[in-house]
Amino acid sequence: MAPDELASLTNKHSPARAAFSQDLHLPSLAHVDPFRFDPTWNVQDYHIPRKQYDHTITEIVERLGDELTRENFPPSLETAVFEAVRNAHQHGHQGNPSKPITIGYRIIPGTEEHPKKRAQIAVSDRGGTIHKDFLPYILHLRQLLGKNKEEFLQTLENFYFFSDKEKKTQKNWGLGTSLMHAYAQRVEYFANEHGGLVVVLTFNERRPDR
Repeated sequence: MAPDELASLTNKHSPARAAFSQDLHLPSLAHVDPFRFDPTWNVQDYHIPRKQYDHTITEIVERLGDELTRENFPPSLETAVFEAVRNAHQHGHQGNPSKPITIGYRIIPGTEEHPKKRAQIAVSDRGGTIHKDFLPYILHLRQLLGKNKEEFLQTLENFYFFSDKEKKTQKNWGLGTSLMHAYAQRVEYFANEHGGLVVVLTFNERRPDR
């Protein structure tokens, strides 16, 4: 029998996974500086309906995507942003339409260090609780991406397979977060001042020949 590796993220019984034995209650993180939108962000609140929410989210994301593709950013960013907004609605808000989802974006000009301009899109919810397996899952995705991005794209990791969480509906495939990491150059997670989660996606502009 092979020994158990202590830092394994895929073994649900490893010490690394045991360190995340409880759901994370974001409002309790008083020692963590929250994410706040500063004046460099274009910000708008959205209320997503409980039913037929995919249609509403698609309309929101397509408007944003149209604006950013005109600035030479890849159309694939719409997939990542769609998944971020849907995660906020389904999991953060549990489908509650009274809670606003805040979406902000900004374009960062190129510099000597980063010649390409970058688009950042932030999706902020009022959820409050993160499933105990979510942070290990994020670390696992980053680990896989660091090894081989092409292989990562071919074998997207399913959150429900990784965790012990049951799917609420057959519409949930558990691949949304993997798709965010696949299409964005960088994915970051923060708590916000409302005790919710903020996902910040960063995209590089396309090459001139694309």
